[in-house]
Amino acid sequence: MKRIVCVVFSLLLITSCLPAFAGAEGAAFRSPQGIPDEVLEFFSDRSFDGYTIGLQGYTETARAGYGYIFVLAQKDGHNVLYGFRSSGQQSFRHFLTTDSAVPQGQGVFRLQNIGGQGIETYPSAESAVATGHYTLSDAAIAIHFQVPDNEEYDNWTLFADCDDSGQWRVRWIFANGFGTKYSEARLTDSGLTTYFELVPQGSAQGVVETSLRHFSWDAFPKSLQEARDKLTNPPSIPSGELKAQRVRFTGGQKYEVYTGPGPEYLRAGNGKAAVSTNDWIQVFGSENGYLLIQYDISATQNRFGYIPESALPGGTSVDPLPFCYEDATVLASTILTDDPLNSRAALCTLSGGERVKWLAAMGNWVYVEADSSGQPVRGFVRANAVSRVLRGIFTADYRNAVYSAQATVEVVYEHPMTANIAVTVTGPASWKNSSADRVTGYQVYANNLPVDEVSHAVGYLSQSEIFALSTVLPAGAAVLGLCPIHAQTGLNAAETITVVLREQ
Repeated sequence: MKRIVCVVFSLLLITSCLPAFAGAEGAAFRSPQGIPDEVLEFFSDRSFDGYTIGLQGYTETARAGYGYIFVLAQKDGHNVLYGFRSSGQQSFRHFLTTDSAVPQGQGVFRLQNIGGQGIETYPSAESAVATGHYTLSDAAIAIHFQVPDNEEYDNWTLFADCDDSGQWRVRWIFANGFGTKYSEARLTDSGLTTYFELVPQGSAQGVVETSLRHFSWDAFPKSLQEARDKLTNPPSIPSGELKAQRVRFTGGQKYEVYTGPGPEYLRAGNGKAAVSTNDWIQVFGSENGYLLIQYDISATQNRFGYIPESALPGGTSVDPLPFCYEDATVLASTILTDDPLNSRAALCTLSGGERVKWLAAMGNWVYVEADSSGQPVRGFVRANAVSRVLRGIFTADYRNAVYSAQATVEVVYEHPMTANIAVTVTGPASWKNSSADRVTGYQVYANNLPVDEVSHAVGYLSQSEIFALSTVLPAGAAVLGLCPIHAQTGLNAAETITVVLREQ
């Protein structure tokens, strides 16, 4: 036989039939004595039609100059907790709405102010009569729920109090029935301890959602084993460009997760990757309206991915992602993973020689964007499996009494080695005449051997004309000669621009 939960306060049993109070619209109050007018006004809105609020569903408490009122509204088994706060002469203002912190379904709720009181529990397995005592802050409430027409022990109680920062936190849950395999659970930010029939079952370490605003009873572990399976701690992020911040998202939400900033990117988990806001989420920055996050799937698997930036709580902002978007080459066949710090499970395999975009480094990993069967995907590869494309920028010029030319050469050190060449030629006004012996392009020589292509004109600025050419260079090219081609006299080796490609 299960034992009845014992607490140091008595739960009020309302046996008399209290008169209902309500305006033409809004929630129906039973015995509204003492409820401030501003709270009554809040519930007079038409959206509360059909909801009932009894004396059992109302309590007041105070802490450090602040007053608090909590109200439980019920309609057809839908149960919602509301909170109101006042300061000094300020009237009560709504600050909390949650239906996830309380059980749903038909039943009787009772709210009570237990500020400064304690909770009895039994942390000693040696003696069933040995008791420990946990004292709540000055502002604390107990929310009790019991299913009607059921056995006496089928009840549920949540204890919450207000901490020094003004945040309401869930401290204990007593639950007999409701799918639980324990009698009590004590919560901290770093884990929980469960008890059953006076005997502690053990503890589970990991992030626990204690905020009353974000707490979800449905998501809360119903056994010690479930807690150990579900609870994890955010991992430390290795050194590099990616910096994590913990964001407390609105609880009870769920978002689709993509490997990149948009639905066009691969979605992991066989196309079903999603994150719940009831657990820890690390945020690394934003890009194109999406957030790069890391979250946990289980005790043995995490995931990096993207969710809409609109998921951020109001007033929260993050910095843009510090990506460099540089070309890189995969050196040998390797896996791409969205979980480099835990399971390292493969999203796909990249082939040696494949081109990717280098986004950021993180410890021994590099975050890249690649292609997976025609669909973009982002993930991590081992740092020794990818190399940035080396580039060199070189300049040289030529000037005589008639014209000047400035050359810029970008060399990409891959196989094959390529060069992007641009020459800006500034000539006299007479060159506008079609019969003038103007420069019309450049023949490129690499190590004194001509390449196949000739540069072509790509733009005109005032008296300047720009000639460009992208070409493959022979292996080991160390010197480029850019020989001008004139309209009337052709190649003029005396006006060659010599570009020395210094070793990288």
